[in-house]
Amino acid sequence: MEMERQEIDKKLSNLHNYTGTQNYYDTGKLFNNILLTDGIRYVAENGYSWLITDILANITANRKIREYLQRDYFLSITLKVNLEQHTAELIFTDGNDNEIYRQRYGYTDAEVSEIKMYYCDGVLMLSSEY
Repeated sequence: MEMERQEIDKKLSNLHNYTGTQNYYDTGKLFNNILLTDGIRYVAENGYSWLITDILANITANRKIREYLQRDYFLSITLKVNLEQHTAELIFTDGNDNEIYRQRYGYTDAEVSEIKMYYCDGVLMLSSEY
């Protein structure tokens, strides 16, 4: 039986279609059972699994983020990409532009200039799914 190969859409051209979720995907014990939405799964399946893994690792293991989440339940997470230089930054804020943590990438093959996500009450979602 031959498996059908899914085309990868690194430009995330269908991102605008995710305005809610019908399913939640459990990340398991490794990432404290954080739930992912349909939109986050779409991002991961289209060439950005490294991004989702980095976000989950930061939420579960980064000291600054863990300390913040003991006081609050909401994070705004933005990947900003310099498409010309192939560099990026992953920025975690409290949603009011107060930066909690910033991670820099010296190289990325990302093909979108920005992806905005939220982490709220144990769920990682696209900002459009909030």
